[in-house]
Amino acid sequence: MKLYVTGTPATGKSTVSVLIAEYFKIPSLEINSIIFKEGFFWGYDINRESVIIDDELLINYLRDFDRDNSGGYCLTGALIPVKIEFDYIIVVKC
Repeated sequence: MKLYVTGTPATGKSTVSVLIAEYFKIPSLEINSIIFKEGFFWGYDINRESVIIDDELLINYLRDFDRDNSGGYCLTGALIPVKIEFDYIIVVKC
């Protein structure tokens, strides 16, 4: 089972993701941590005050992770990688 937890900032996405992952005994991943840890960005956009994500590297990483974790995983973040299919998408909001 592949789950994606998304929503606006500070709504508890990470908390919900960890609880779900513990319940189903699957890994919990945080998309921003992956991007920064693996260096999946091109640079920095001064106007938007954010990094420019290399989505192809991110998608390939997630596909490899998916292949290696047949039991599924729970991914969390504010952006949704549209080239990955999920069984469920959970939106957390206030």
